[in-house]
Order: sequence, then structure tokens, then C-alpha cells
Amino acid sequence: MKKSELLQGVCYDVSIDNFIATTTITQEYYNASNEMSEIVYTFPLSINANIKKIEVSIDNKRLKLSLQKPLNAKLDYDEAIEDNDCAFLIEEHLNNIYTLSIANILPNGKLSLFITYNELLEWKDNASKFYIPTAIHPKYYRFQKLIFDDIDAPLATIFTKNLFDLTLKIKGALSDIEVSSPSHSINGTSPKMKKELMDKDIVFVFEKDNTFTKNISKTSSKSITFVIDCSSDMIGRPMKQAKEILTKALALLCPNDTFTIVKYGKSCEYLFEKELLATQKNITKAQNSIKSLDATMGNDSLEDIIQNIYNNQARDSVIVLISNGIACKDDKIVEKAKISKIPHFIIGVGFSPYTIFFNNMAKSSNGLFESVYFGEKTDRCLNNIFMALSLGSKGKKSVAVSQRFGEGKSYFLKKKIKNSEKLSNDRETEKILNMMMSNISPVR
Repeated sequence: MKKSELLQGVCYDVSIDNFIATTTITQEYYNASNEMSEIVYTFPLSINANIKKIEVSIDNKRLKLSLQKPLNAKLDYDEAIEDNDCAFLIEEHLNNIYTLSIANILPNGKLSLFITYNELLEWKDNASKFYIPTAIHPKYYRFQKLIFDDIDAPLATIFTKNLFDLTLKIKGALSDIEVSSPSHSINGTSPKMKKELMDKDIVFVFEKDNTFTKNISKTSSKSITFVIDCSSDMIGRPMKQAKEILTKALALLCPNDTFTIVKYGKSCEYLFEKELLATQKNITKAQNSIKSLDATMGNDSLEDIIQNIYNNQARDSVIVLISNGIACKDDKIVEKAKISKIPHFIIGVGFSPYTIFFNNMAKSSNGLFESVYFGEKTDRCLNNIFMALSLGSKGKKSVAVSQRFGEGKSYFLKKKIKNSEKLSNDRETEKILNMMMSNISPVR
């Protein structure tokens, strides 16, 4: 029997010490059926997550999963299923997408999974942003790249109501700094959340100074192509936010800059026949044109569109892309961006911008990626983008803020049981666990 909806609840326990955030995710599972079941659950982690350990709690004993080569772990897991043994397998499919499989959970069996990881927070322009992804959105991840074998690709649905709790403890450099959340309602310096829906990223912003300075060189001349996503996926708040950002971005142009605007969805369209000089008259003209933009251009197809933009791009120009995500062959687009040698400055909007892809695209083209969540002020993001634009490649900061543990890894644990065994039999369970633990060692 295979089930994918045995998840009872998720808890995020976050501790931030200076600029190191340590997060422990606790997932509670329960098999309420009268048959042995298999749990299959796909979930995201932060793109900067450095996994420290993965453990399971069963029979009041906490056991650590070992790192194994993916093929070996999968073969061991399949063998455990055939032998009616309880087995745990966690597979990393993309940069931050994991699938947990737990085989042969006894009727009325309960267990908990603990994933502990840390990440380095980046302090930039008197602020730092920390986020925890909670859900996988079909627009932002290409499921055909995930190798699920006989497991169905995970789907996001409004009928799935997984809930989470969260506690956040802060000490060190950030303890006296104002913390806010554009994604959720919080109170106090040690925010807590109870029974919140897992439908968007959890975002915290630490901000020392709310003031914004237009700290941009007046002497540098820039040629900018603004590319705004007007696909059907931008309907509602994402489109409104993108238009607001583009309107403010135009106001930051210097008089000797030139610009043009491209809107895209299934196709692309230039709003003006040629580049405009950033005079106040032309900026006002462009801002008025932005008011009429809407998410009515169908599904986006950026792979072909971006090549069209490259072909029409002026020499020594840059691209500023505003979007919430790309439903296309992202690896090919990253390669095109790299080959183009055109810096891409990308602003991701909404609660779940396609962070992995945007980071890769910006970094490969010597550009910069910034995200602006719903409810978050846009000034700091635009300041970072335009500072990088005016300073050039020498002034750009690295997109990556920490080293990943690695991708394509698998974690495995096997527990020898018999169908007739009861998990409450402590003596027999301890004997089995000791035998099992003595035979498990990491394989790299």
C-alpha cells in the first residue's frame, strides 16, 4: 500500500546566531490504515542549505541516516521493500528538491523525521533576508527532470492543507535589529507561527535602517533593456508588483542613459520602436505605457524570446528582467545567457520566485539577482540593482552566499522487522537497531 498524504504536521525550529542560521525541520508521520504503508513526500529546502544531519525517531529511538551513492541507496531501498523491512530513503533530485520514501510502516505506526541544516546569511545595504521554502510550485520546478520511477510527480493543489509551526530564536549581531516578515504576520523579537498553511515561502527581513538613498553614479551611461513578464502566470499581485518595480526603476535612470521595454508571454513585443533617451519626458511616457500592461500574453516561452532579445540588443547594454518564474528549459536559458555576454540583472517577484534558476542565470552572465516578496519594500532591491549597474562587474557581489553540501545525494537507513513484530517490544527493537547501526557507514 502506498500513500503520499500521511504527513501529520511540520515544525520549523530556527536559531540565528550572528549570521549563521540553523534550521531543524521536524516532519511527523502516522499510518492510520490497517495495512503496511509506504510514505512518499517531496519537499524543498533552502538553496543555500548545508545539511548537517538527517535523523528518524521510531520507538523512542533516534537514528541517523547515512550518506550513500544514489544507485546503491535506491537498490538497498527496493531490497528492503521486498524483504518487508522498514527503510528510509531521501533523494536529492535538483538543487533543493528532495523526496522522502519510507517503506513498510506498520499499521498505526508513528515516526518523525528531523532534517538539520545551516546557512550563511548575507548582510547587504543595512539588511539581511532569510527565507524557508515550504511548498513546490509547478511553475518554478521542472518535474520532468525529477527521476521518480513509479512515483507520480508532486502537484501543488489548493486542496492540500499541510500546516506548519515555527519558532525563531535570535542572538548575536541580529538580536537588536528590527525583524519583519512580508509573508506572514509576526510579533516580537522571537517570532512564532502556529498552524500556518504551507503554501508559500516563509520570509524574514532584518533591517537596521529603513531609509533609502539614491546612491547611483550620475556620470555612468547605461543602455538598459527592461524585460517584464506579462504571461498568464503573472495574473494578480505578481503583475501589479512587477509594474510598480518597473515604474520605480525608470525613475532611477540618469539623463544620459538609454532604455527600452519588452513585454513577453507566448511572444514578445517592444513597447517602443527604438531606444529612448532617459529624459523626463520619455520616462513619463514609458511610465504611462506601463499602466496598461496586463498578464494577458499566454504562457511564457522565454527560451525563444530571450534569443530574440539578444539579437536586437545594443552593444554594451544590459538586461533587467522582472518575473516570478520561468516555465521553460531553464538549463538552456542559463547557457544562452552565458554565451550572450550580456549582464542579466533579475528581480524575482511574489512569494515563490524561481530563485535557483534566477541565481544561475544572473551569475552565469556576470549580473545580479534580487527578490522582492509581496509586502516587501522595493527600494532596497532597486538600489542594489542600480548600484551594480553603475559599478560594473568589479562592483558586483557574488550571488552565492554559502557552499552547498552537494546535489544528487541520497540518504538511507534500514530497520529489520517482521510483520508480526510490535514496535513496542523494546528489547527486540534495541537488538535489531544495534545490529543495524553496526553495519551502516557513509559511502561517498
